Amino acid sequence: MSKFKVNIANCKGEADKLPQVQKSLTDLQVQIDTVIKNLNTDSLRVHVTSKLQRMSQDVGALSEHIQVLHTSLTEILDCYEKTESGLTGGLETEKKNNDSASSKENDTPGGYSVDSIVFDDDGSYGGDQGNMNQVYKWDPIRCWELLDYLREYYPKMSIFKAFGYFSHLNNVGCGYVALANSIFLEYEGRPDEFERVFGYPMFNHGDLNYDRLILDIYATTDLDGINDGSDGLPKGTSDSRRAEIVENFLADKGVTVQTEANVDVTTENFQSIAEDGNYVILGYRNGNMYDENGNAHYIDGGHAIIVTGVTDDGRFIVSSWGEKYYINPTDIGDDDTFMTFQYNS
Repeated sequence: MSKFKVNIANCKGEADKLPQVQKSLTDLQVQIDTVIKNLNTDSLRVHVTSKLQRMSQDVGALSEHIQVLHTSLTEILDCYEKTESGLTGGLETEKKNNDSASSKENDTPGGYSVDSIVFDDDGSYGGDQGNMNQVYKWDPIRCWELLDYLREYYPKMSIFKAFGYFSHLNNVGCGYVALANSIFLEYEGRPDEFERVFGYPMFNHGDLNYDRLILDIYATTDLDGINDGSDGLPKGTSDSRRAEIVENFLADKGVTVQTEANVDVTTENFQSIAEDGNYVILGYRNGNMYDENGNAHYIDGGHAIIVTGVTDDGRFIVSSWGEKYYINPTDIGDDDTFMTFQYNS
């Protein structure tokens, strides 16, 4: 059964944006009223004034609704927070005992996972190369946000051409996602520094800003002419290309990266490798990944995924398509490769 949890901090952050929305609507209403007053031509008054007055009234009503929404949402969140605190307060002792037990388990060679907000239960389990494709097709609000992002790199990108762009990224984007996951891990707990380096917030819509960073890496790769495919857009990545892509992406940001290919990573030594500051990406050619229900998903032809830990029964934990999967070491063949990334940020 999946966990249900309201992220109070993120919800309050979104609620705090509502007063600014209300102010913008109020300013708009003032501008409309000013236009009405400045209409001196009788013919314009006849045809335009009534419509502008209705528009002003609608904007004013929407502003009032936003104010009510902000007040109500704030009260709901405060009530939820107090209720949750009352319900969970008596469980602190049990939680500490469980945390202690988990810590002991993670100290053993057979069970360890990266402790990070990048891979948790409060959002996606890492980035998802297909998310932008789905959002652009089906979300009538956020699709415009994605188009705005895209036009920062391609100012003349049309609405329709963007469909093909996001679809292509959906098909080849796993390596770019794995790199984005490793960068988010590097900037864990440093959102201000992340924004200073990359120029946009580390968080968006209550989760890490996966789409923005993935698109940034992919578009930069395209515009710099790296890893071009037959259609002119960047293709899927190999070990050597992933190193080149991330080095190029970070070159003007004052961040360097050390990479090592063909690393001998096992379930026994993964913890020591990770704790040395290395992020591990697996190039998995052919084999099964198992979801949390034990269902097998066969990889045919190649998939780049970041390794997030090992289970106590000796399987690798990985992030793929924004979800948690498991890989048996015996399924990893001679053609599959582990590569490490270490950033100097």
